[in-house]
Amino acid sequence: MNNLLVWDNEIITGGVETIQLNLVPALAKKFKQVIWVLPDHKLQYFKEKIKPLDNNNLTIIALGYHKTIAGSLLRNLDQIFKKIPLWKKLCSGFQRKIINSILSGLIEHFQADILFTTCIFSQPFPSVKIPVTGVLHDFNYDHDDKPEVLENMRIWVSQSSVIFTISEYSVRQIREYCPKVGGELKIVSWAVDADLDKIETPTGINPFRFIFPASAIATKGHKVLFEAFKSLLEEGVDAELILTGGGTQELLSTEPIENKDLEKARLFYHDNRHLFENNLQAKGYLEEKKFRQLVESCSVFVLPSLKEGFGLPLLEAVCCGRSVVCSLIEPFQEQVSRFSLESIVSFFKPGDSRDLARIMHNQVGLWPDQIRLRKAKSRVLNWTWLDVAQAYFDEMQKVA
Repeated sequence: MNNLLVWDNEIITGGVETIQLNLVPALAKKFKQVIWVLPDHKLQYFKEKIKPLDNNNLTIIALGYHKTIAGSLLRNLDQIFKKIPLWKKLCSGFQRKIINSILSGLIEHFQADILFTTCIFSQPFPSVKIPVTGVLHDFNYDHDDKPEVLENMRIWVSQSSVIFTISEYSVRQIREYCPKVGGELKIVSWAVDADLDKIETPTGINPFRFIFPASAIATKGHKVLFEAFKSLLEEGVDAELILTGGGTQELLSTEPIENKDLEKARLFYHDNRHLFENNLQAKGYLEEKKFRQLVESCSVFVLPSLKEGFGLPLLEAVCCGRSVVCSLIEPFQEQVSRFSLESIVSFFKPGDSRDLARIMHNQVGLWPDQIRLRKAKSRVLNWTWLDVAQAYFDEMQKVA
């Protein structure tokens, strides 16, 4: 097996993008050649993110869907017929045919042995003549098109040669949602960027700052965090809360949010703005350099998620030299157990703002034991993205 075609039609800012930027270059060090096919509008962005000098085996190209005659025609017809109910179904079918034709041409041109995608949500399953593999992060999808997306993921599970998952929890979800599993299910956990270890680890920060790095998604638990932080401020605790991630600024805005759970968090913020406005900030999505600078001014990562597939920020926090307060959910428990992080991770009951406030209050002014922290960082950093890529390569080799 020599050549891998990575087709990523699903580009999600935040955690998925972080994984893509680390995993694909690592795969290029295992295969003779990796061809990474991206949506046209994302090509330049990812080319700028990945330095070609370090990735001679990696070729990044655009799918070129709209440059084909059929794709351009379909796009124009979509503007005319998009209000007709049946058109959406017909258009989707035509789009899949065009994409399959493009992918088949790329497979033949580059002599690809296997096809892989880093993220399965709404990305359609490709009909090609080589084995298809992909990563199914989790089934924690909560948008209006949820039935269609879940059905699409079931198709991937039933027809793929290998589905890579990221935790035991994800495997249980697959077993629950998918009556038919066509190929192998392989658990390979994510790794952490080793450069995070370079972030400064001071012995004290004033004011005491909590940071929650996560996009504004209903399952992330922002309202629970707001409720807990309100309790801290009412007790007179001198602390700040920093939110980062796509859409977090909307949680503090005056404009209503369509998602009802996020809207509850926004309304709670405004109902208590007299407490929050000088102590709570939302930075939105940050480039890597700015995020690292921000982390250096923060004391503790707080992760109140109600659901996760993996929860990479937990491991990232450890490598940044910070202790963690997080919800007692299975994916977090798996990581804490695997890397023996019990001494620097504090759990609270999911959705329980009083319990979260109590744990956060106990953290104020404390700093993790540096010897324990260094040992924990070492255990986490011992599993690298090259290890992840090797595990993927070994499994793909069995089916190619």
